[in-house]
Amino acid sequence: MLVSARVAVRRLVPSMRPLPRSFSAFGSTSSASVDRIFQLFQKHGCGDYIGEEISQLEHALQAADLAQRSGLGQEATIAALLHDVGHLLGMDDPSSARMEDCGVVDHEKLGGQWLQSLGFSQKVCDLVARHVDGKRYLCAVRKDYHKTLSEASKTTLRHQGGPMTAEVNTAEVCVAKGYGMEEANAFEKEELHKIIVAMRHWDEAAKVKGKEVPSLETYRELIEKNLIPSPA
Repeated sequence: MLVSARVAVRRLVPSMRPLPRSFSAFGSTSSASVDRIFQLFQKHGCGDYIGEEISQLEHALQAADLAQRSGLGQEATIAALLHDVGHLLGMDDPSSARMEDCGVVDHEKLGGQWLQSLGFSQKVCDLVARHVDGKRYLCAVRKDYHKTLSEASKTTLRHQGGPMTAEVNTAEVCVAKGYGMEEANAFEKEELHKIIVAMRHWDEAAKVKGKEVPSLETYRELIEKNLIPSPA
């Protein structure tokens, strides 16, 4: 029996491998959680964004600015800002598998799970954990989209499951990937579909050298409001 796409999606973030002890964040206050995120950007954000002429931090801030201007909501803005946080986490963990020279394997799920441990809303965690599905989807439904990808993006695509398929999957594959039957068709019916695809477009556009955008500190209050207070 096939598992529904929605049920499978809800399992995606919690089903990841346990976070390294150094990533654990349960019990943090909202302010402390934001500080941890900002410290991560301060530590690793100046590194180049996978071969582009901008840094990881610049890429995140440009993506967040595009999301903010889109009108798709505050959670979309937070997810755009933090969509690649898994890459930054991987830099602190030498055991993290790599996508050749193009970042950390399953960075999207690692990031989504970490944000969940910090207390972010489920929507933010799901958007981060699934943002690579936007690329997989567009490669499946747009004939020439794959040709527009950078070499680095083509490399990561191979590690991220490749383009979505139109084949009927088994229940086991459904749970693992988050889809029931035809991947692209099922994805189009999902509540987060439009935002995930939009995140892909922001991801592509957020690579402009020297572009002036709001600073990281600008988003502190927005992030704190999204965090669910930890039990006393």
